[in-house]
Amino acid sequence: MSFAPELFNDAPDTQTQAKLVSLFWPGTSWRSEDFSAFFRYFNERILLLKWSYCIDHNQFAAQTFDDLIAVVEVMRIKNQRTREEVSRSIRQLPQFQRKQATDLQILNSMALAGCVWLTMEIRMSDQLYGPASGASEAASWGPLDTLVDVVKQRFQTFKFNPATGEAQLDAGFIAINLMEVCGIRITWTDNLIDHLYYDSTPVPRRWWEFWKYQGSGGIVYIYPHKICLASHHASTDILGKELLEETMKSLDLLFPFGDSRTRGHLIKERHPFFLAETPTFPRTMDLSDFNFWRRRIIILYDVFHAPPSRMHQIWKDRRNPMQWWTFWLAGLIVIITVVFGVISAYMAPKSLGLANLTYRLSILQACNQDTAI
Repeated sequence: MSFAPELFNDAPDTQTQAKLVSLFWPGTSWRSEDFSAFFRYFNERILLLKWSYCIDHNQFAAQTFDDLIAVVEVMRIKNQRTREEVSRSIRQLPQFQRKQATDLQILNSMALAGCVWLTMEIRMSDQLYGPASGASEAASWGPLDTLVDVVKQRFQTFKFNPATGEAQLDAGFIAINLMEVCGIRITWTDNLIDHLYYDSTPVPRRWWEFWKYQGSGGIVYIYPHKICLASHHASTDILGKELLEETMKSLDLLFPFGDSRTRGHLIKERHPFFLAETPTFPRTMDLSDFNFWRRRIIILYDVFHAPPSRMHQIWKDRRNPMQWWTFWLAGLIVIITVVFGVISAYMAPKSLGLANLTYRLSILQACNQDTAI
């Protein structure tokens, strides 16, 4: 029995959301506030396929939420089977046999299910599937690849072994400082593959907002769906425990729990993932604890240690207190010197005039004394 609302016509209500979560990630506790960001992405991803210039939703075998759940269940159970075997199993389901679903419809439904379930852009290597959801990179699923193979090929460990002195990260290496000190703008991404990707292209400043500081240090993409990572960690092995744990640690690294500025920013951005019930891992500043995201963290860390380029950034840069005080004391001395220089320049003509008057007065006094004699 399927839900009354159809996948491409109605956004899932609270009851439907709860069932989707329970069947996407069996055993996961449901709280609407925890999954609000995920279902915002879910609705946007479905809506993207309905635009007039995109593919027709009739090219999908899954037309209801029940259909989508059925596709996800087969993909989860048969994650060690090739794409062709998974597609064949889905086609044999009663609801798709009644519809006489084609290979194209099945593959499109598998790609959509992978995108919303794994929150990563998945593309069939030999089949076009709709527009990308703003993702920079995607995983390619070939006919002979298993879903686990696709994930392993896309997320590989970084072989760099830092020296002892380079392994420990600075305690100030957090997202708020990347924004305020380095001028980097944070963009939230629903594609796990794009997590921590840094684009060094300066963010253009609109001319009518010349007065507003917008940052000049590029953009870093952050994946915020921590509750999805925790749900996969508790229910599936497709993404791998190590990748899931390391991604959650990277979020804890950049958005430390208890930091008031971080908390305020996440609430403002409607991504308070620190409030979700997720596994707790010790916050690590050791670079050697990151294998999948190490290269991207190193790139960000190099940018973090680059000298600030604007006065706004210099004022916010408290990484080296001695350097900060030295710079601004020197700046204060320069300002005081300039102020006294201006005052001296202004008073110099008046002093000269006063000296001239004093001289003339002394001459007049001398002349008067000579006349009296």
